[in-house]
Amino acid sequence: MSSVDWTRRVDNRLLRSLPPEELDRMRSHIAPVPLLAEQVLLRQGQPITEVLFVEDGLISVQAPVADKLGHVEIGLIGNEGLTGISALLIEDRPISLHQAVVHVSGSALRMPVQQLRVALERSPAFRRNCQRYVGQTMGHLAQSVVCASRHSTSQRCARWLLLADDRMPGAPLPLRQVLLAQMLAVHRPGVSAALRLLQDKGCIRQQRGRIEILDRAELERSACECYRHEKEMNALLA
Repeated sequence: MSSVDWTRRVDNRLLRSLPPEELDRMRSHIAPVPLLAEQVLLRQGQPITEVLFVEDGLISVQAPVADKLGHVEIGLIGNEGLTGISALLIEDRPISLHQAVVHVSGSALRMPVQQLRVALERSPAFRRNCQRYVGQTMGHLAQSVVCASRHSTSQRCARWLLLADDRMPGAPLPLRQVLLAQMLAVHRPGVSAALRLLQDKGCIRQQRGRIEILDRAELERSACECYRHEKEMNALLA
């Protein structure tokens, strides 16, 4: 496994905030890998042998449903986190509790689970970062349940776009309406109407399978309170 060129900036937030000496101890155990759109990184029940610290791109965390949708999105991973979160919690042969699929192409840093264990034991700062990330992920999952049961498709679309922008700031999102409908477990006409409403309000611009955020402040006003609650919770955990 080729190690990272540490002369360049590390863009994963869990790693970037580590003291230089702790990050230096990990460098020979981490290798860069590409993330390709629609690539399935983990399947539910699959043994986890490595984790990916996302640097760029967007990964959808999905749970199976017994209908034609196949899977529904329950979370997003960007440069704030890593795949295979159960490897942080289960020491003996961790398995993936959900499916992880690349939404937006990018790159990540790969670390074998055995070395993850060593890093958690040796680096208090890394251990704290990972514990904080687990807490934030649990809060995100809980808030997503509330959002799906209480709020309109337009509000949920706005929240999803904000969450994606938090993980890929300022980047246009290559996103098809049919995919967003599948992830939110709603019919495509509902997503089309919701995105059209957000575009009419000047929040976004849709163009050939891409969505660009034009007015983030207005998009936040168009989202439900779930987005604000989640931001406040993450600030408390920071």
